Amino acid sequence: KGAVESADKSFRSLARIIHPDGRAALGEEDELQCHEALAKLQRARRSVLRRASPQHACPEKPQEVRCVQVDGFAEGRTGRWIITWHYAEDKQRPVSRFELRALDGGFLVTVAELETSHVTKGFDLQEVELHPRLRSFLNESGALQFRVAAVGPGGTSFSEEFTASGHVQFTGPVKGTGGGCGVRPVKRKAHALF
Repeated sequence: KGAVESADKSFRSLARIIHPDGRAALGEEDELQCHEALAKLQRARRSVLRRASPQHACPEKPQEVRCVQVDGFAEGRTGRWIITWHYAEDKQRPVSRFELRALDGGFLVTVAELETSHVTKGFDLQEVELHPRLRSFLNESGALQFRVAAVGPGGTSFSEEFTASGHVQFTGPVKGTGGGCGVRPVKRKAHALF
């Protein structure tokens, strides 16, 4: 288990160096090579994880994803969304954690992580916790595309894509959603493409 975690950490460190958020902008051809290198890192990481835990299958994909905006963008407020989903626990397909991943330039980037013990609360995502580039895209387009990832020793599975819109008026808080217990925002973790 320690070797897998060490390999995982190494892959993330390398990806952090290569990803556009962790370095200065390059020419078009060099950017393409960086994207290809990230894709190779993803494949290598998946291969290591599969070999390290052949007894586990990939987790079931999160189902019935629901995204509710609880704060609006009017009157200077920033956006806030509660994202919930259903997943079936299966000992042969264990889930280590859930990740909320946003579509950013054709890649899925991790914006928050959630331990499985807190899954009933879901993600409490706030606009201010997003990377500046994602916030800028939200302001320009009015929406962001997301997927919930179930990450386990057997691999990663994804929910269907869903949209968090920034054009809904203020609706007030949703009862029972306070605190975001167990959610860890991932600052500048756009490199976590795995």
